[in-house]
Amino acid sequence: MEFHHGESEVLLETKFHRTDLLQKGCSSLLFVDLHPQKPWVLFAPVHSNSLQVWNYEDGTRVASWQIPARDYLLPQAAKFIAQKDWIIVRGTYDFKVYEFKPRRKLQDCHVEALRTPRKDSMSALAVHHSATYVLTAFYDGSIMLWDWSSERGDITTLKGHSKCVNCLAFHPTDLSVFAASEVSMIKVWDMETKSVSQTLGDDCKTDMTLSMTLSMEFHRGLEKSLLIMGHHDYEVRVWDYNSVVCVVQLGGHTGWAMSAFFHPNLPYIFSASIDGEITVWRESDYDLVAVNMPSGLVGKLWCMAPCGNSNKLILGGKGELKVLEVVVRVSETDDPTAVLRKKMEELETEAVRAFTKKTEQAVASVERKYRKKLEEMRAEHWKTERAQADRVKQLEEEIRNLKSESSSAAKRIQELESEVQNMIAERKAMAR
Repeated sequence: MEFHHGESEVLLETKFHRTDLLQKGCSSLLFVDLHPQKPWVLFAPVHSNSLQVWNYEDGTRVASWQIPARDYLLPQAAKFIAQKDWIIVRGTYDFKVYEFKPRRKLQDCHVEALRTPRKDSMSALAVHHSATYVLTAFYDGSIMLWDWSSERGDITTLKGHSKCVNCLAFHPTDLSVFAASEVSMIKVWDMETKSVSQTLGDDCKTDMTLSMTLSMEFHRGLEKSLLIMGHHDYEVRVWDYNSVVCVVQLGGHTGWAMSAFFHPNLPYIFSASIDGEITVWRESDYDLVAVNMPSGLVGKLWCMAPCGNSNKLILGGKGELKVLEVVVRVSETDDPTAVLRKKMEELETEAVRAFTKKTEQAVASVERKYRKKLEEMRAEHWKTERAQADRVKQLEEEIRNLKSESSSAAKRIQELESEVQNMIAERKAMAR
């Protein structure tokens, strides 16, 4: 497939396309997740009992499992927890974590590190690819933040949504930010304060009513506080979440915008609609580069994701998995390395900013830790001083009481001695 726009060409080349991944007659939706380091794509067909991992570079299957019946899961989504070689599978009311062991059955790979304490209906799942965090959302609007680095998984319940949260996204480089969407608004959360920092959509200063959000991704750069979303009303919107401004509203689709993202390696925005059409915009000025490129899926398109270490796109449909290679060709009058050089410069700048921010966050964390310790020591010192002062007052009061009692005792002794002398004198007088 080749598509042209102006002086540039954007080509989508099919690397492989599989329509035989599921049992005959099964056409479950495939929502995919990509491994952050390895060329692997994971999918759990919705409401089936299987998991599969494929190598998207050579089109070979890496592993497949049947979910044990005893786990009572009807998968809604599955994601890699790459730091631990785990796979987390979200069901309707629960989730399970399994070790990635291709040649073993899942019942032998169950991990007890994360266990949900409730059985309410889950609506969304997100995994951070570099930090030890997992987010789960529920139909009542609550969100649970899990830190699996502890032995049993620390859990924090976050309250800030009144309706079902249907989409979650971590910022890939800023560990303190994540976003959650409900029916007509998106809320950006501060991980450090565990509170909502910004609200986009209804009830915010833009007076814009948003359609349901179907996909949501942050821009990787720390210098750009951008969030891109695909919506039920066919629109793709880019927000500056710090200033609470909708930067641009991108049209071009004739169906639900199922996926939208800033490509990690190319200076373009990609989006895909449920009817299988892919549209491309230039990231720098939001100019349209290519519109309504057919994905080539037989059925409807349900998700599209970019590969972080290549120019490939992974598409999931009804029982279909397709890998496309994005090829950008520039005209002879253009510098053939300009796009790559610009992207490399942006990545280097982002890396420096990310390192600087992480360093600042680490320093702030240490300062908070020792400030808290100092405050605790001061409080303990004040408590000790107060106790000592109270004890001194008590002892002084006891001394005063003893002195008073001593004075009274001496006076009484004198009275008794005088009385004794009088009695002796009287006895002598009587004896004469």
